[in-house]
Amino acid sequence: GRANRPSILWNFDDCHGSQYDAFATNFQPYKIYPSYQVTSDLIDNPTYITSAQLQELQASGCSINVHAQTHAALTSLTQAGVESELTTCMDFLRALGITGYRLGSYPTGAFNDTVLTACANVGMLAMRSLQAAQDTVSGDTVMPSNLQQEQRYFGVAHKYKINSMGLGASVSAASVITEIRKAVTRQADLFIYAHAFVASGAAGPEYNLTDVDTINTEIVRLRSQGLIDTPNYEEWYSKVEFYE
Repeated sequence: GRANRPSILWNFDDCHGSQYDAFATNFQPYKIYPSYQVTSDLIDNPTYITSAQLQELQASGCSINVHAQTHAALTSLTQAGVESELTTCMDFLRALGITGYRLGSYPTGAFNDTVLTACANVGMLAMRSLQAAQDTVSGDTVMPSNLQQEQRYFGVAHKYKINSMGLGASVSAASVITEIRKAVTRQADLFIYAHAFVASGAAGPEYNLTDVDTINTEIVRLRSQGLIDTPNYEEWYSKVEFYE
């Protein structure tokens, strides 16, 4: 069973500079605290978030987590290579005083048995993936992770196989809101992940901030009715129950 309401989480991949700017203007006013997935070799580079900004975001209530060192596709590496990618990023975050360094998401969203073994070996607690789940009752392909509710919707949920939906220029605010409402209906959790944000004219993996505001307005409405929670990744992990 489930002791808590469904959770809706925002995850930001790679730590583009626009993700830092968007927090103050499009998330903090809604009391929504995203989780930042760090590619450590990109931090402190032009157009990316700085080390000091990561510390500032954590102090503001956001969670800072592991993506990897270089954003290599982990499925293309040996187990030793995967472990190096993860531990280098973990060590980078720990040196900054970051507390969420044992949670993360896969670069490219992909994993295999070698990657899963490496995650366990280095002490990762949970990893977000890109795999859509299938509702075994209706047959629909649905995005929300079902880690606390009845297993019948998604089969067995695993701490290294957290499902998510990704945003990009072709993803409408209405379609995201539909998935959020599905999560409420199914009593399931939903991870929403995004890359760079733009004010208008989004292309590829970019996402319009106007649509972000539309989505967050709906999230706040549902939260005010007591239908959902909006934790960061660390807060979510502290309450989740995994079925394996």
